[in-house]
Amino acid sequence: VGGLLDLIPASIRYLALPALGGWALASLVIDGRPPHHALLSAARYGASAGTLAGLRPTAPVGSSIGPVASVQTAPAGDEPRYRAGRVRGPATITLRYPAQLEVTGRRPAKAVTASSPLANAKQVRVRGLAGRPLARGAQIQVPEAAEVVFR
Repeated sequence: VGGLLDLIPASIRYLALPALGGWALASLVIDGRPPHHALLSAARYGASAGTLAGLRPTAPVGSSIGPVASVQTAPAGDEPRYRAGRVRGPATITLRYPAQLEVTGRRPAKAVTASSPLANAKQVRVRGLAGRPLARGAQIQVPEAAEVVFR
């Protein structure tokens, strides 16, 4: 670029080009903003996280995130029922409303026996029943590689 600028006379190089550049930047409007605002926004965007979830920075796609200690769900408030979803083990689920459990598959028994009747289940389906909330919630221990399906 220096070789090209040396071909331009000094009066144009030191007076006309800076004046022309200042005029262009003063009259330029990017997305309705002055150039210095647009440049500041571009710099801020370049320095920010590349992945957002709910407009908040989050870990990039494909990265490993540690397990969640506790997730709580509750009925919407208009009726006592469980929301549809799946939970993969290992997990502990507390049922606060009456429900019917249906074991749909069994895995081969392991050498270690567990006290829970669901210890060898592949999948457990939970169907909520009408009724008042339970005085004490019933807990389900979901073993690893098993899943609980709420419907």
